[in-house]
Amino acid sequence: MNIIYPIYKCFANQIFEGQKPFEFRRKLPADLKIGDKVYIYEPAKKGGSKMVVGEFTVGGFFKSNYRLGCVPFIEYF
Repeated sequence: MNIIYPIYKCFANQIFEGQKPFEFRRKLPADLKIGDKVYIYEPAKKGGSKMVVGEFTVGGFFKSNYRLGCVPFIEYF
């Protein structure tokens, strides 16, 4: 499965530079699995290019207790 996630430019840059190894999401697609490609779309807000600027491969899934509940996140590789 291939999907597109909107990610602000500042966070996309951190992903590409290796400073941000996880992507936190409130919900993940039910059929997303390890090895799938996620394409990064930069929205215009906060200086983005309004384009797909890169991709990452899903390396794993975890749940984190953060504030009001469990937040799923994706590990890259």
